[in-house]
Amino acid sequence: MTATLQHSFITLIGNFSYLHDVHHYSPTENGILSALPTACLWISKIGSSYLNTWMQEKTSWKISTISKVLNGVGSVGLALFMVAATFLDATCAYLAVVFLCFSMLFTGFRFTVIKLISIFRV
Repeated sequence: MTATLQHSFITLIGNFSYLHDVHHYSPTENGILSALPTACLWISKIGSSYLNTWMQEKTSWKISTISKVLNGVGSVGLALFMVAATFLDATCAYLAVVFLCFSMLFTGFRFTVIKLISIFRV
C-alpha cells in the first residue's frame, strides 16, 4: 500500500517541474496545468470506487478477482501513458498534460484495490 501511495505522490510532485523544465510552460501555465492530473486522480478514485461497488453487487466475481482486474487495468494504463509521455518533445506539450492526466486516471483504479485489500484482507 505504501509503495502505491508513494509512487503517485512522487509522480504528482515531479509533474510540477516536468512541465516547466521539459515542455517550457510559464510559471502560471505550469501551476494550472499541473493541477489537472491531480483533479483526474480525484475523479478516478471516486469513479473506480463506484465501479468496484457495482462489480461486487452485480457480478458473480470474487473480491480477489475484482481486485486483480482493477489493479491490472490501473497498472497497465499507468505504465502506457507514463512511458508515452517520455517520448514527447516541447512541440507536443499539450499532449504531455493529456498523457499525465490519463496516467492519473488509471492510478485511481489502483487506490480502489488498496482499499479492497485492507478491508477484506484479500
